[in-house]
Amino acid sequence: MEKLIASNISYTSTVVLSSLLQGIFLQAYMQSGVVNCRNPNALAYAIKRSCENKAEVVSLDEKESGLRATLNLGHTFGHAIETGFGYGQCLHGEAVAAGTVMAVDMSYRLGWIDSSIVKRVDDILPRAKLPTASPETMTVEMFKSVMALDKKVADGLLRLILLKGPLGNCVFTGQEDYNRLRPLSYCGADVFILAFSLISKASYENVSKKWIPELKHYAPGVPIILVGTKHDLREDKQFFIDHPGAVPISTAQGEELQKLIGSPAYIECSAKTQENVKAVFDAAIKVVLQPPKQKKKKSKAQNACTIL
Repeated sequence: MEKLIASNISYTSTVVLSSLLQGIFLQAYMQSGVVNCRNPNALAYAIKRSCENKAEVVSLDEKESGLRATLNLGHTFGHAIETGFGYGQCLHGEAVAAGTVMAVDMSYRLGWIDSSIVKRVDDILPRAKLPTASPETMTVEMFKSVMALDKKVADGLLRLILLKGPLGNCVFTGQEDYNRLRPLSYCGADVFILAFSLISKASYENVSKKWIPELKHYAPGVPIILVGTKHDLREDKQFFIDHPGAVPISTAQGEELQKLIGSPAYIECSAKTQENVKAVFDAAIKVVLQPPKQKKKKSKAQNACTIL
């Protein structure tokens, strides 16, 4: 039993995670050193308390409507590490430990926790012989692509579990929080593919009202490919009979919006039928390799008459 506990560092990772979610007691227990030296009795007791904490949360949220998701602190980043680095290359507990450091760091960058919590995490994990960084082979792009497929993605948005406020307070980021997190991914982008639904007036209007102002603010000068999606449904008369609230957006309206936002290309496509899907990515690649020339504005001096 002693050998089993000592060899499975996932247990220790669980204790550290529980200490961040449940507050001072387990945190102090970790810092005391008895768990970190792999004392079987101490580790067994800490695991017992962690399991009790988890059972209490699950009992309060059996259908995982919100509270239960807080048990996944660090897991979204951790799952990305497991997938990107390769299953079996690192233990689940190691990946979650590194993911927890990333979640804590993001919480700090957002101004939700103070540096003392960051320092506490950075101090405890090495004591527990757990990693504090993701593998060097994991790039930002790898994290983005893998995390986009995470089970906590809802309505196209990645929901993260982060720390907020005093030790023990955890939040499940929603739309408001995501609005603050989203611009962090814009840095270094070469092109944006901005899509709206061809059967939704609100989606169409959000392009100019919401997305263009945001993109021009955080990523000025980056080209934007405008895409109208669900083209198959716009041509489906039965769909509009079944959904009287849906409003079709015409090609002319799409082209008008293209001119309004200064997009180098406008494409209508359908993921269901695969119509023009390749054309969307071809246009994005082309605009990066062959950027459109910026039109030079004529100065007033050039248009004015000069009398000598």
